[in-house]
Amino acid sequence: MKTRLLSLILVTASAALMAQQPDAGFGRKLKTKAPSPGLTERLNADVVPLPTNRTVRQMMAAGTERPTLEPLRLRVVRDSVTGLPVYIERTVNQRTGTNLPQAGARLSAAAAASVTYQFLGQVRGLLRMDNPDANFSVARTETDDLGQTHVRLTQTYGGVPVYNSEMVAHLTNGEVTLLNGRYQPLPGGLSTIPKLTQASAVEQVLRDGRGQTA
Repeated sequence: MKTRLLSLILVTASAALMAQQPDAGFGRKLKTKAPSPGLTERLNADVVPLPTNRTVRQMMAAGTERPTLEPLRLRVVRDSVTGLPVYIERTVNQRTGTNLPQAGARLSAAAAASVTYQFLGQVRGLLRMDNPDANFSVARTETDDLGQTHVRLTQTYGGVPVYNSEMVAHLTNGEVTLLNGRYQPLPGGLSTIPKLTQASAVEQVLRDGRGQTA
């Protein structure tokens, strides 16, 4: 009788212990409250903002890529009259020795154009353009004997080329290292409809030329 009673007590105690055992994993450790104010400072931790680009967030969640958070280090020369940049050069971070691209394969013309437009988007604040893609078109792409790719851009307005306004992006190992040239600050609302026909324009040029030689 005592043996049977002792066995019943042991079975009951084991069942009670199993009922009190938490679920597997971290289900009982989920944080449901906001972090304490000043916790980051007390832990001497860096706050990394969540990327606004949806694709970058997805790659980070999947662990397929770690995007660089280091900002571009640039050397900029501006036009003394317009204040617009005529020379934008990426410089080396003296502390880490990085920022300029490392060795890599040559890019196709389409890939070089894509990298160039990406860089224009990064420096659009310097260029004073909300949408550089709509203001520059690729005229031609060349690769020299040193392996550097040069993408020549023509400024356009409403699809019409702007006279004497060109920029050249110089790519080394697949990244833009220098952007130089000149372009014009254009007001909005300009009409691209010509006021003269081609024949009228030629006639006026010839008439002005005859007047100068008379």
